[in-house]
Amino acid sequence: MRVSVQIRKPLEARADVLVLGRHSDAARPGPELAAVDARLGGLLSRVLAAEKFEGKPGQVSYFFTNGKLPAARVMVAGLGPRREADSDAVRNTAATAARRARDLGAATVAMYCAAEGLPARARAQATVEGALLGTYRF
Repeated sequence: MRVSVQIRKPLEARADVLVLGRHSDAARPGPELAAVDARLGGLLSRVLAAEKFEGKPGQVSYFFTNGKLPAARVMVAGLGPRREADSDAVRNTAATAARRARDLGAATVAMYCAAEGLPARARAQATVEGALLGTYRF
C-alpha cells in the first residue's frame, strides 16, 4: 500500500472514497462536512438522517456522489464523543473506514478525521496507522 499525506480540503479530494469522521455528540456538522453537504445539495444530511447515523465508533455510512464531487463515494465514519477524541479514536475510525473502502473495491481513499483538540500531526499519524493496520492481511 502506498500512502501520501496531502493538505487539501475534502471538497478537492480526488479518490474512489472520501472518508469524513463525525463525532457522536456533534449538534451540527463542522465546516468541512457542511461544505460537502452543501455541494451535494443536502444529500449527506438526508442519508445520515435516514440511516440514523449517530457517529458512534465503528459506525459507517456511505453513498455515491454522482459526479458532484471529485470523489466517487462519500463515507462517514463515527469518531465517538468529542471528549474521547484522541489518537486511538482516530486510528480506530481510520482502520474501520479503510477496511470498508477496501471491501468496496476502492483503489484510492482520502480521509478527513477532524478530532478537535488533537494536533494535525497526531491526527495524520493516527490516520495513516489506522489505515495500514485496518487493511493488513495475514
